[in-house]
Amino acid sequence: METTDPTELAQAATNPFKTYCALLVSVLAMVLAVSNLGGSNTGKDATMNNILAANMYSFY
Repeated sequence: METTDPTELAQAATNPFKTYCALLVSVLAMVLAVSNLGGSNTGKDATMNNILAANMYSFY
């Protein structure tokens, strides 16, 4: 593993493009996590409604 120069690390930390990209990725990850939570309930509801419809159909 090679060592890096501390001045290069300081320049990379102050690079606005990298900061913007890191912030964008974190916001997109948060949005994906929140939408995934809502999506799991929708799938369960659709399956339950499908089972209820099948049960009603078999009743007749």
